[in-house]
Amino acid sequence: MDFFAPLTEDRIVEPDGPRELPSPMIPGLSQQRAVLYRRDDLVVAAYRFEVVPEGFHFTIQLEGRGFGHGRFHFIFTPGPGWPPEDPIDENLYDEVDDMFRLGLSFSDRTTSEYLVESDRDGPTIETAGCTGSPGSVEGRFWIPELPPPGEFTLHITWPSAGIEETSTTFNADEIRERAKEAELLLSH
Repeated sequence: MDFFAPLTEDRIVEPDGPRELPSPMIPGLSQQRAVLYRRDDLVVAAYRFEVVPEGFHFTIQLEGRGFGHGRFHFIFTPGPGWPPEDPIDENLYDEVDDMFRLGLSFSDRTTSEYLVESDRDGPTIETAGCTGSPGSVEGRFWIPELPPPGEFTLHITWPSAGIEETSTTFNADEIRERAKEAELLLSH
């Protein structure tokens, strides 16, 4: 697999603040979920797809033993102290290529990577918030468009934690169907 290109520090971008659903809605809920990576001391999962006509939220959860709070604290979204003086420090990553990386590709061959500047056209991956504690983190992400019909794929890699690039495919048609179930609570 070769979704992720080599990364240089100048391509890392600071994310915007957390994104909520675009209007007061009850989203359609997809039952899709998958373990993206598993070993005895680390699991990465994707689930909780909440869908509205303008796009969808989803959750990436990491559970790990032996990973300190500093390692997980900035993994998905900035918190107090972001951006750090040096994002490549002893609490985060030894090298820029050691970052946890999240990518998305649609069936029309458009792609995007979270926190990485790209010259490619494609969907954007925006932060929607993050919670965590030592050894556990949940990142919420917002994709401000629905995927085209077919499938879409989430890609992850985290070399410093021993996760080689892995990809998991989801049903985009089902996501599109859930968007039709979203209910507007208040009109503008």
